[in-house]
Amino acid sequence: MKKKELIIFFVLLIALSAWAYTPLLITHDLRAGTFWLMWSPGLAALATALITRRSFRGFGWLPGSPKWLLAAYLIPILYSLVAYSVIWATGIGGVPNPAFLENLASKQPAGTSQITVFLTYLFNLMIVNFIPNMIKPLGEEIGWRGFLLPAMAKHMSYAKAALIIGVIWAVWHYPAILFTNYNIGTPGWFAIPCFTLLVIAGSVVAAWLRVRSGSFWPCVIWHSSHNAIIQAVFTPLTIEREYTKFFIDEMGLGLVVTLGIVGWLCWKDLCRYELAAGAEAASDSSG
Repeated sequence: MKKKELIIFFVLLIALSAWAYTPLLITHDLRAGTFWLMWSPGLAALATALITRRSFRGFGWLPGSPKWLLAAYLIPILYSLVAYSVIWATGIGGVPNPAFLENLASKQPAGTSQITVFLTYLFNLMIVNFIPNMIKPLGEEIGWRGFLLPAMAKHMSYAKAALIIGVIWAVWHYPAILFTNYNIGTPGWFAIPCFTLLVIAGSVVAAWLRVRSGSFWPCVIWHSSHNAIIQAVFTPLTIEREYTKFFIDEMGLGLVVTLGIVGWLCWKDLCRYELAAGAEAASDSSG
């Protein structure tokens, strides 16, 4: 049954993702709708649990300790801020992008200062609308971290499962990178390796949050915070120069380095945690 549930999940994931990808690949535009694509892993997971009569309790529905929720929110902001600060300081990319600020200002009363316009936008994005914007990442995280991570951990360590899921997660994005406007302009031969390394590191961070908190909700918060601060703040705030696109966003080198470092630290802690948990379990059984 353990392997059967994985097979069912992947069959459903492929079918649902193919259906959800269809309008995106026809139009080559993410604006055709990403909701069902991002919910494909979650729907596949829920359907698999129903088919195999697996309990939903193991998904990790309870929120866990507030410290993990807060950590999940702040971690993407920190590794993104470091990456973009280096890009701006070295002149690889400029800041602030006047076109981005002018667009924000057009939605505010005339005469509002640029800093007020930007801070208002940031407050609305990262505070007011943060929970509503978690709906799409929720679909992915129910699938990847709610179902798949615990299911694969029945056959291997969480640390190893996190790496494998990272590869699967990256490949799942490849059609969007290669055939839609998800890629901000880097060639595929560059975007694919960078994105793959980024997502593997992100998968380790998310797995660490899932295992340490006992909940997938910190993963949802991490995913939502990552998407918002990078795609809706730092990337549009950056003035593009000759080589900027090779260092910014999710297909650039900047975040590969900073998220890679965070992923490595989480990997080490996850391995230590699993060793300690295994030793404690062995002690309890012998006692």
